[in-house]
Amino acid sequence: MVAGNSLLWLVADDFNVDGKADVVGSTVNQLLMFVGNGDGTFQSPISVSPIGDVRFLESADLNGDGKPDLTATNFNGGSVSIILENGDGPFHSPISYAVPPSQKAVLMVPRFFLLLPLLQEELVFC
Repeated sequence: MVAGNSLLWLVADDFNVDGKADVVGSTVNQLLMFVGNGDGTFQSPISVSPIGDVRFLESADLNGDGKPDLTATNFNGGSVSIILENGDGPFHSPISYAVPPSQKAVLMVPRFFLLLPLLQEELVFC
């Protein structure tokens, strides 16, 4: 699928908002998006972000614009990144937040109150 790179984590969603499922996968040094053709096949990957060593990747509409965004846990970097989708496939630059060293996982849960001005879901460190 990706010559010379192993995919560590995958998430599927309609990232380019064309009604067809797409896949974003992480490698040791970047995130790649495979745009879906709508027939179970995908186009060649395009680089989404230079974030590397992502071990947890989730999709959710974080800013309420109806477009799927990404959260990425940077395994060795000690941070979690929010990557907002711009509506036609490419994503905006990641916004990273430091994670306390003792925390190992990041979960997405529905928000009950606004923790960060940008987010409509709450990041929970556990």
